[in-house]
Amino acid sequence: MPGQSNPNPLSLFGTHQVVRLGAPLTYYDASYGGTHSSLSVIDSTVVSGFVKTTEPERFYAESIVGVDLNGDFDMLDTVRMKPYFIKSNPVGNQLEESPYEWPP
Repeated sequence: MPGQSNPNPLSLFGTHQVVRLGAPLTYYDASYGGTHSSLSVIDSTVVSGFVKTTEPERFYAESIVGVDLNGDFDMLDTVRMKPYFIKSNPVGNQLEESPYEWPP
């Protein structure tokens, strides 16, 4: 989905944040320019999945994984990196709200 003044923006956010606005209660996502009525709506309509890395670094042969992992335009290397695990968004709201008043 387009956002961040880009037709194809980054799809991974380490700490993606939205802003909760007064009455009527609205959640504004500045990255994508959209508003939502609840965190549950954001979770069920916007979030596709989660990425997690919990393993120590390992060596991966580019020729086996089929990806140029170090960006040197060939697939001849063995690269040390952390693995990423991608999980589909489970049913039910997984988002947490941490309210802060602005201005302080």
